[in-house]
Amino acid sequence: MLRIRYIQLKRSFAGLPLLYWVIILGLIAYVFYGLFIKMNNYSFSLAVTLITPIAILSLHFLRRDYRFLNILSTQTYKIYFQEYFCLISPILILLSLNQHWLLVIILLSALVLMITVLNFIPFQTLWRPISFFTFPLLLHFIPPFLFEWRSGFRRSGIQVLVIYSLALGLSFLPFASLFLLALLTFVMSGFYTDGESLSILNAGLLSPKEFLQKKIFVHCKYTSIGLLPVLLVYFVQHPADWYFIPIAWCVYMVNIVYFITLKYALYRPDKKLVAETVWTAILFVSTLIPFLFPMPFLIAHRNYSLAKINLKSYLDDRA
Repeated sequence: MLRIRYIQLKRSFAGLPLLYWVIILGLIAYVFYGLFIKMNNYSFSLAVTLITPIAILSLHFLRRDYRFLNILSTQTYKIYFQEYFCLISPILILLSLNQHWLLVIILLSALVLMITVLNFIPFQTLWRPISFFTFPLLLHFIPPFLFEWRSGFRRSGIQVLVIYSLALGLSFLPFASLFLLALLTFVMSGFYTDGESLSILNAGLLSPKEFLQKKIFVHCKYTSIGLLPVLLVYFVQHPADWYFIPIAWCVYMVNIVYFITLKYALYRPDKKLVAETVWTAILFVSTLIPFLFPMPFLIAHRNYSLAKINLKSYLDDRA
């Protein structure tokens, strides 16, 4: 079963640009080192030890492959143990490096006990997992005029929620939450890759300038509302670094403006955005290299002008 999971994971990351790999590996190394330092504190390590089985149990309830596992093997508990042991192995390594041997034993014992109990529960008949990947409850709270977000969450909502959860959970690490929110806005670039139909575009009867200004304001407003809880938690954890928060917020807003102006600079009705990956990569590099910070501003300003010109063919230009 682990081999199947490896193949699935490999397929999911196939074709990922080298820059993304560097970002992901660098973030993993930073988080691992930060947790290693933090877990010198026994109380923090104890909290992690108690939370980990709860997280695994929640993950188990979200599984959708119970029927497949029962067909694959009559001893599903072995599969569960292999998979969940791999998931908690980084925590076990960190506990071992900090010589919290008792907590290692407690975590392993909790895992064995949990799997033993779960093995006697017929999930395939008594439990119907939540349709997690459709996010019906979350989509209900997204306004209809944010149709890009609705379609984006259907495609990559799991990535958004994972990154958002990590940003909250790792707020105790300096800059980790701020970086993860930046990564989240890059994931959101996929929300703006499809051109809507002309009927949706003209629904507001706005000129190109009015349309772009309203679009940018609304999306920046709701993005700010969505990111605010993480920023507040980060401020509570690191009040001395308060001045980094407005700087980071400006970066996030520039990213959103960048993607919106790019979309309408290249807009064609009911067509997918061309060359979106290249422009997103440029934004990635500009964010990582300090002296390139002005580039997203300049590109967004250029695309704003191009978007107004392009939209004249599709909107009533009354401006």
